[in-house]
Amino acid sequence: MQSYSTLLLKLALLVLFNFTLLGPCDSVRTAREISHLEVRRTDNANVHLALWATPSDTPKYYVEFNGEKYNFAGGGIESTYACLVQSPDGDRVVVLQAFRGAPRGVIELDLRTGETRDVGGGPIQWLKNYERDGWTRLDWPNPLDPRTGKPRGR
Repeated sequence: MQSYSTLLLKLALLVLFNFTLLGPCDSVRTAREISHLEVRRTDNANVHLALWATPSDTPKYYVEFNGEKYNFAGGGIESTYACLVQSPDGDRVVVLQAFRGAPRGVIELDLRTGETRDVGGGPIQWLKNYERDGWTRLDWPNPLDPRTGKPRGR
């Protein structure tokens, strides 16, 4: 069980970075889908995931899973979406954000049960060796520009 001071610190950090983890928030109404992918579980069932963003110079990013959108990054100059990593058993995906270029795990999606779990938002040591440990990197295909909704210029 976490101490009261630890919980207060986490709450302060969430407010400071304007993150709303594991639940929809007001700016989601202005967000648009900028990418999506189908993730295959080990039982060969596909699960649809979508990347959404608010149209702004400092967009907020959401992952859509099971019909809900969850804010996991953005709202600041150095916070953006990164990739996803899928567990060796194929039943879990961790949504990553990049803060100052460093990947951080934010939300774990259980593809079988539909449950979500906050995985801290901090650097996760296993990310350094995720491929060796059997995790698979999944990139968002061809994300659109959040401001315009058009393909990004190359």
